[in-house]
Amino acid sequence: MSKKIAIIEVEDTPEEQVKKLKRRITLLVFIILFLILGFLIYELKFAEKGIFDKGDKYEEYNSNYIVDSNKSDISHSGTKETSNIVSEITSNITSNIVITSNIVNNNTSNESKTSNPSKTSNESKTSNSSQNSNTPTNNTKDTTKPTISKISVISSPGGFDITSVTCSDNITSQDKLKKEYSLDGKNWQTSSSFANLKFQTKYTIYVRVIDEAGNISDSYTTTQSTLNPPITGSLTGIYAGGYKVLQLNTNEIIVNYNGNYDYATLTNSTMYDRTYKSSNATYKFDYNSLNSKLKTGNYSSNEAFNELYGASEFLQNNICKGVYSGTNGTISLISYKSSSGVVKCNAYVEIAAGKGWLNKESSLVNDKIFLLEASSNGYDYYTECEVLSNKLVCKNGNGKKTHIGNETAGTYTYKSSLSINDAIKLKVTKK
Repeated sequence: MSKKIAIIEVEDTPEEQVKKLKRRITLLVFIILFLILGFLIYELKFAEKGIFDKGDKYEEYNSNYIVDSNKSDISHSGTKETSNIVSEITSNITSNIVITSNIVNNNTSNESKTSNPSKTSNESKTSNSSQNSNTPTNNTKDTTKPTISKISVISSPGGFDITSVTCSDNITSQDKLKKEYSLDGKNWQTSSSFANLKFQTKYTIYVRVIDEAGNISDSYTTTQSTLNPPITGSLTGIYAGGYKVLQLNTNEIIVNYNGNYDYATLTNSTMYDRTYKSSNATYKFDYNSLNSKLKTGNYSSNEAFNELYGASEFLQNNICKGVYSGTNGTISLISYKSSSGVVKCNAYVEIAAGKGWLNKESSLVNDKIFLLEASSNGYDYYTECEVLSNKLVCKNGNGKKTHIGNETAGTYTYKSSLSINDAIKLKVTKK
């Protein structure tokens, strides 16, 4: 006998059914919320990627690119697929959630479609426009030559230095203009100095400038003479060529060429290549002749003085010495011994009646100076002078020797002394 098992279905009570329904609804709600959260996270990430990858990223504008209006955005397509799945799952439970999801989806999709292409297109256009406006025009070529208005030159012994060049150009600034210099207008150099040229020689200096475009200015020219080298050391001595030189001081010399005397001032421009002319000779006195290696002997001030005055000795201490100045003019007195040993008092006068040397036979007697003015009809005409209290007092001649007048008569005050070199210069310059 077989056994039968009876299956009795026991129906849930209403309370139990309510509890089960609540559990199912709660589970379903959690599932829906989880899906919505995942959908929102996906949407947010997609929107952020669209903003940074497409919204602000610069893209070169391509005018030939054809936009397919029917082709949907890949990211948005994925969004739509996810949205449809969620809609199907939740359609039977709540329509409000689906509607909200669709609204969010549509808004995000529209914003992404609307903003990114427009932004990229506008940025491309703005960028291209900016590049076009700032790009310089290379079609215009600079053909204007620079100009020179002034240059400054300093001469040196056997050379020049161009110290400044005033120039301008329509584009290139003055400090960027290239300067070149020449002495023949053919061979150019960038150095502004010229050396090893001839002394005391005139040259033509050429200057030109070149701008950054390669345009060369017209040459600016000027003439300038080089200087002679400075003379250093003593030049006193006897030289080859038959002449003697006595340097009186730093810049004055006496030249004696076979008894013909000349005076010269030592400067860079007058000392060299100078020609001296006298009644007996014409000679050239140049820098090479004054080189100490060409000296053949010594030449002293005493020798020069004795040659000039026919003397044997210059008297340093004597009352007949010095320069005196008065209302009638000036008297310069030089005392010496003649070759025969007689003391003489030579005088050069510059008075109202005239100027010149008095007869060298003037003499000194008992501290009185007898200046011989003239000799006529067997008579010598003197002016008698005496030094009293630093003054030279001159009057008519003594009782034995008559006089010719009062040209040199008067009182003269002491002005300055006369050295041997002063006496030499006076004799040469007051011929």
